[in-house]
Amino acid sequence: MQTQTLMLLPWPPPPHAFPHTSKVRTEVIVQSFADRHVVVVTQLRKLGTIMTAEAVDGLEGRRSYEIHTLLGRRDDALLDVYARQLIEKIALTSAKPLLLTIALTEDGRGVDVFNDVLNTVLQIATW
Repeated sequence: MQTQTLMLLPWPPPPHAFPHTSKVRTEVIVQSFADRHVVVVTQLRKLGTIMTAEAVDGLEGRRSYEIHTLLGRRDDALLDVYARQLIEKIALTSAKPLLLTIALTEDGRGVDVFNDVLNTVLQIATW
């Protein structure tokens, strides 16, 4: 019988950034894959709610955005706002959809944190 060894990797894996202007420590990880971009935003050191977002070109060149919660909180509109803003920025330069995992504390739900996260994602973006 063959045994397998699991190796624990440090959290967070690179690339990562920690916005410093917010009072709440927020870890941001951005990774691009062949079929999608993955963004992890956590203040709790766990994945939290898992969402997908995609830009869809409609009639007459109008673009719409589809946001779906796969696992986690479906009753938090702020998470939808994060997903929508991120996919709008991503869709300017890439056609790939977004997989977003997001875990926020109650203290980390302000406008300053939101702006820090968006700016950090765009700074370390790999698309």
